[in-house]
Amino acid sequence: MSQNPQLICLPISYFGPISYYSTIIHNRCQIEHHENYQKRSIRNRTPILSANGPINLSIPLKKGKTNLPISEVEIAYDENWSNNHIRSIVSAYGTAPYYDFYIDQIKALINSKSESLLELNTSIHRYISKLLDLDSVAATSHYDTSEHIMRPIFLGKNKTISIESPTYLQVFTDRYEFTPDMSILDLIFNVGPESKSILQATTLSFH
Repeated sequence: MSQNPQLICLPISYFGPISYYSTIIHNRCQIEHHENYQKRSIRNRTPILSANGPINLSIPLKKGKTNLPISEVEIAYDENWSNNHIRSIVSAYGTAPYYDFYIDQIKALINSKSESLLELNTSIHRYISKLLDLDSVAATSHYDTSEHIMRPIFLGKNKTISIESPTYLQVFTDRYEFTPDMSILDLIFNVGPESKSILQATTLSFH
């Protein structure tokens, strides 16, 4: 593993990737509640492995969110995105070994009609943390600009964290090679109670 001595401020996440939860296990972390919203990130999207390969599920947000504090960003319900997300998750993981153990609670979280992105993601994080038996991670009390704070980016071309993760059987192993760093949903549906062991055995690199 790669242990980082700095304090790591993590963004709120929508079923964050494996690297996100491995970071929590291996490092001193806080969840950032005082930043401005940043688009195209794990704050409102998550990568799952579908029959057609990796896809991103993205929560639509109300207009004007780009420069808003994360605590004020509201979810848009003009379209039935929650039903679309659930349909995609069922299609991707309906045959996974531990699907039946977790799907009802996952559906309930997605269907909660939370007004804010912070509220929804906080509920999701609490559920995943309990499921994985993770230590509690405090929220920030203010936005800290000091140089000892690290803020890794988990998705996209500006990604600043890489992982080497033990492989595990994914639903579409017969079609694709192992696809690393999918949503935490991919891990829990496929390996269930072994999820924490895989997170602990994952090596992280920050750059």
